[in-house]
Amino acid sequence: MDTLHFEIGKREDPAAGLVDAVGIFINGRSLVDMVREVELPFAASEGKPRLAGKYVGLPLEAILFPSRRLLGDREERYDDWGGRISVLGCGCDEVGCWPLQVVIAATENRVTWSDFEQPHRKSWRHDRLGPFVFERGAYERALRGEPEG
Repeated sequence: MDTLHFEIGKREDPAAGLVDAVGIFINGRSLVDMVREVELPFAASEGKPRLAGKYVGLPLEAILFPSRRLLGDREERYDDWGGRISVLGCGCDEVGCWPLQVVIAATENRVTWSDFEQPHRKSWRHDRLGPFVFERGAYERALRGEPEG
């Protein structure tokens, strides 16, 4: 099974200054770094390599409990994109400007992230990213902010 943990950090919000943001780590690696590696060839072919992995963590209330978004319950502000959940957003604080989205399927014992997509660049392929399969109990502990193990 894959592992998931979150790190709360700061990011610059154009309207509010420094705000809390949740970094997502899968198997000990930053999701932003993993996405950057996958997107770089596509962004470079467009002559815009700096677009690759240009995401920021979402606010705490969009990621951690009591939010149920990462269990597949969509919320209008973040997830109005045909069944996918935004797990990373744009630094301008408008998630829909540049979101990274994923299909989240939760069962009694597992939570799976698959079919990652950048909706403004549908030709960019994210096949090398996931699927990630998490044990449901450990996943929920991460959503509650409890330490691993």
